[in-house]
Amino acid sequence: MRTSRKIAIGSIAAVAALGSATLAAAAPQGAPLPDVVASALPGSVLVIQQCDGEVIVNQSQALLKVERPNATSGTISVDVSYAGSLVGTPDLGPLPEPVVIEAGESSTIVPVEAGAPGDVTLTVEPGDGYVVGDPASATAEVVAEGSDLGCQDPTVETIQLGAQPTPYPVYDRYGFGVGDSTLVIQGELPPGLGFDIDGTWSGAATTLGTFEFTACYQLADFCGLQLPFRITVVDVGPIPPLILPGPAPATPLPGTPAFTG
Repeated sequence: MRTSRKIAIGSIAAVAALGSATLAAAAPQGAPLPDVVASALPGSVLVIQQCDGEVIVNQSQALLKVERPNATSGTISVDVSYAGSLVGTPDLGPLPEPVVIEAGESSTIVPVEAGAPGDVTLTVEPGDGYVVGDPASATAEVVAEGSDLGCQDPTVETIQLGAQPTPYPVYDRYGFGVGDSTLVIQGELPPGLGFDIDGTWSGAATTLGTFEFTACYQLADFCGLQLPFRITVVDVGPIPPLILPGPAPATPLPGTPAFTG
């Protein structure tokens, strides 16, 4: 009886151990879900009113990044929400919701296109296939930058036919930074004359009249410095002949017939 009982207990223990081993082998060994975090880079908006009244807006994108660090397996769709002073305004371009991180990629970039200063905050919300990490939120700021175009009254000068205007001291007044720009002439130069980026002239005026133009020192796609000119070319005409005075009349001496006393 004792022998049978020992065998039975041993058999039950063996069956239990086998069952545990079988269950352990059947349990899934899946990889942990990736943490998803957010980060941001600032951008800027530069509103430029040119001297002729035209308004140009230059943008530097702010960037929001949604990332699963050290994980690239599979495509995941990340639920996000947005807040901030730019959200819901006409100055902000469309933002994706949800944000998709493609298979083979560890992150995706969300560009913030804004035509005015402000901020956008992206927050990673709970969802399937990932865990909300830390930091879960990031704020992209769009800052305003000022612009001084150096708008000024025209430089007015009258020159003779065949001459040049006075050189304009561009480098002395505005620094050597203008050398990094591109000179664009807007309007009409006096025929025969050229205006160089350093403010000097070349050639000689060949046509009479008044000519107006602007020297535009172009940075990117706008004029960072505008120098207006109004040049009038005149003809000096023929030089009149030089008339020398004649000899002074002689004074009559006493005792001569012409002397009247």
